[in-house]
Amino acid sequence: MKVIERCFLKLRDKPCWNVECGYAQWLTLEFGKPSLQIIEPHKPSRPVSARVQKLLYDRRHVIVRGQWQLTIEASNWVVRFNGKRICATMDHTAKAVKILWGQKLTAIAICGTRTLFTFDLGAEIEVRPLKRQYCQWQLRDRNDYFLSFRGDGKFAYAHGSNLKPEWHRL
Repeated sequence: MKVIERCFLKLRDKPCWNVECGYAQWLTLEFGKPSLQIIEPHKPSRPVSARVQKLLYDRRHVIVRGQWQLTIEASNWVVRFNGKRICATMDHTAKAVKILWGQKLTAIAICGTRTLFTFDLGAEIEVRPLKRQYCQWQLRDRNDYFLSFRGDGKFAYAHGSNLKPEWHRL
C-alpha cells in the first residue's frame, strides 16, 4: 500500500484536465503540467492500406499529456457528484467529463477490490472489478512508470518496458 500512497501523493490537490471517455469503459484524466508529444509523419514498418497510410502515417500527431495520467480501464465505474449518481460505465459519459474536469484529487481509498477516488468539489469515481484478471485502473507518469490495480486486488508498479510486472497483494 505504501507504493500506492507514494504514487498518488504526487498528484494530490492537482486539478485534472483533458478528461476523456475512450473506448468502451475507459475514462482518462490528466494531472500536472502539460507537455506535447509530437509524432512526425513517417513510413510504416510494414505494408498498410492507402487509407491507413493517409490517416496514421502521413500526418503529424500532436498529443498533450500531463505529468500523470489516470486511466480507469476494464471495470465497472460510477461517477457521483455530491452523492448523486451522474453516470456509469457505458452511460452518457459526457456528463462525467463536465463534472470531473478541473476538480482536484484529494483522496484514494482501496477496500478489497473496490477503489474510491475523491475530488475536492464533490465528485467521486467508484471503481469495481469487471473481471478478476483485468486491470481496473492505471496511473502512468511521464517517465513511463505505471501503477496498475487489478480486479483480484493485486497491484504492480513497474516501468512500461516491463512486459511481465510482478503483482503484489495489498
